[in-house]
Amino acid sequence: MERHVDVCLVIKRRLKELGLEQKGLAAAAEVTESYVSQLLARKKLPPAPDRTDIYEKMAAFLKLPGDRLSQLAELQRKEELKARLAGRSYEQMRVTLLEFLDTDVFNLSPENCVSFLDPLIESWDVDLTTFAMEIVLNRRIASDPRKFAFVETGPDQPEVEPGFKEFLKDHSLSGTATTEEIKLLKKMRFNGKRPTALYYYRELQSLRDPLHFRAPMNHAVHKKTQSQAKGSVVR
Repeated sequence: MERHVDVCLVIKRRLKELGLEQKGLAAAAEVTESYVSQLLARKKLPPAPDRTDIYEKMAAFLKLPGDRLSQLAELQRKEELKARLAGRSYEQMRVTLLEFLDTDVFNLSPENCVSFLDPLIESWDVDLTTFAMEIVLNRRIASDPRKFAFVETGPDQPEVEPGFKEFLKDHSLSGTATTEEIKLLKKMRFNGKRPTALYYYRELQSLRDPLHFRAPMNHAVHKKTQSQAKGSVVR
């Protein structure tokens, strides 16, 4: 494999030889023309070969062997990573880290993050279906890839008391409980205590005992009662 020949140079050379344009290459690779332009201008690091099929599509458009561009990309990324790591002394890395940590959230820039994270990350990939992210760190730091996933969750669900589960299973205790009554019993909390199934049965009976609750009084009856009380006072 040629030394010092990168993906950008090979693509530019083939476009010129075949009389093709960047616009056609972008369409064939199913990316934007702006992306291809930045890639060829070396403003973007070529994507990792195992992250995308972009190289196969570009190679087909440029009439190159299918693995030609991906091999060059892998070599180029490794060489650039080595250069980044080898070109920084301990003192320089320490200063970079301190500057990153001293930057507040209002002044944090992409450059702050790139200068710190770029040498640490060899490649990364995002699954656009699940938004799971896989990050391959520099092997001088870690040998295994790290995976992060964004999972949609509902509100935190409190732990269901074992006694409440037993209460529900025993139909002699909970067989006549309504949906609303079960919801009320399930919401009860005991600060570390563990009530039994019989406790929930007794609470159910308490909920049904009219002596434990005042009957609702509508507004009309309440006004009438007040009026009668005033009349009795006048007489």
